[in-house]
Amino acid sequence: MNKLITYKNLVHYFFISIITFLIWASIGSKYIILENTNELNFKLIINNLRFFLPLILIIILIYFKQNYQKNYYLKIIIFTIFISFTIGNYNLHNNVGLVQIFNNDQILIKFGYVPNYFRDIMMGVFFISTYLIFSRLDQPETETLLKLNFILLISTTFITLYFAYSEFFSSQNNKEYLYYTQFLITGELFGVPTIRSLGLSRNLLIILIPLTFFSLLGKNKKNNIYLNIIIIFLCISIFQLQSRLTIYSFFIFSILILGYLIFKKDLKKIIFFIFIFLIIPQFLNLLVVNAKINYFKEKPTTNIIKFIQELKIPKSRMLTSTPNNKNFKIEEIRKNYNVNLVSEDAYLASEYTSGRTELWKKTLKIFTEKNDYKNIFFGFGTSADRYFLKENVSNSLFYSLISGGYLGLIFLILFYLYLLNTIYFFLVNRKKNEDNIIIYSAITVILFIMLRSLVENSFLIYGTDNIILFTSLFYLENKKIV
Repeated sequence: MNKLITYKNLVHYFFISIITFLIWASIGSKYIILENTNELNFKLIINNLRFFLPLILIIILIYFKQNYQKNYYLKIIIFTIFISFTIGNYNLHNNVGLVQIFNNDQILIKFGYVPNYFRDIMMGVFFISTYLIFSRLDQPETETLLKLNFILLISTTFITLYFAYSEFFSSQNNKEYLYYTQFLITGELFGVPTIRSLGLSRNLLIILIPLTFFSLLGKNKKNNIYLNIIIIFLCISIFQLQSRLTIYSFFIFSILILGYLIFKKDLKKIIFFIFIFLIIPQFLNLLVVNAKINYFKEKPTTNIIKFIQELKIPKSRMLTSTPNNKNFKIEEIRKNYNVNLVSEDAYLASEYTSGRTELWKKTLKIFTEKNDYKNIFFGFGTSADRYFLKENVSNSLFYSLISGGYLGLIFLILFYLYLLNTIYFFLVNRKKNEDNIIIYSAITVILFIMLRSLVENSFLIYGTDNIILFTSLFYLENKKIV
């Protein structure tokens, strides 16, 4: 009997491990059309195979796993968002004049992002693929998937951090923050672009959330010293990466945790949290930045007392008025822009949001100003922000609007409400799950990704947010049934 159980467990873990690996392996792949056999090489074949992995997984799971989660409300919401994207793609290519303009756009040509119906359709398919895959998994499988995703997220994140910090502490790098490391802009691992600094900080906070709950609420204190060292390192790295949203989210998370501990009147844990999560990481951050500044001086300070006396708080990216352009001069902007259209205050506001507010305004103009576009209310497909704005719109609501029109926007809002209702269910029934750290970790991660989706396209694009959000959601969905 024990052998049978062991065998079943091995099959279970092998099955979920394969699914997890294939899902993550497909991220960042792009389908490349091979026009002649001379172009055939192993790298291109592997890349194209990676591109189709989600579809292969969906077909296999639909064939072998007949049972699936019959949550009709969630199914209607997700499929309607997908359908809105599909209609938007068709609408764009039905606007022949628009497609001709985009095909001749030099910026789009330069970055290889001219209209491509197959690619745009597949972006919508990828969005729904995680839903279709995870909906076929039962409660134990979903829980294993959540844990394996977490392990894989840690692995990829720490590999990226290793190479980023290697450059950061090298003699060629005189930057004050890890955010400015070149590796996080152009680096590749196994032929795939590494996680950019802002995406990397997102990963760190997702990793930090469950570790925080295990550190404060976990009953096993055996390895707490190692756990606390990891937590300090994660907190340092979050501030080194200078992502404003992640740092603000970190403070909101910290305030909520402190509020809970104060409510519980647990003075020991309050002091522990303040020191491990706030004071020690900030002190080490200050020390690291000043040590780097001092290292690149003509005559570095060797006296420790003098070094401490000369400690300075560096200007972080999140506190400057123009965090994305330190050499900002309004006179230079006026040479390149119409003064009547771009005021100093408007430009400063745009700079502080990395130009997001301007992108959002341009998106609204497409739907509010008079133009010759056909069927605007249907949107223009999954790559519409790239075509119209020359970059992603950096907001899930605006992305759903420009991609799936009013239908996509309405059902995305319904999806947000569905997520909040799921969270509300567990908060109301918290006494049944008060010892389940994974549940509260999943809830917090979902809330963070929802918050992040207000300044990024986030889970509407196939990637880390998409995978982690649907994994966490289906884990909670299964827990509701049990």
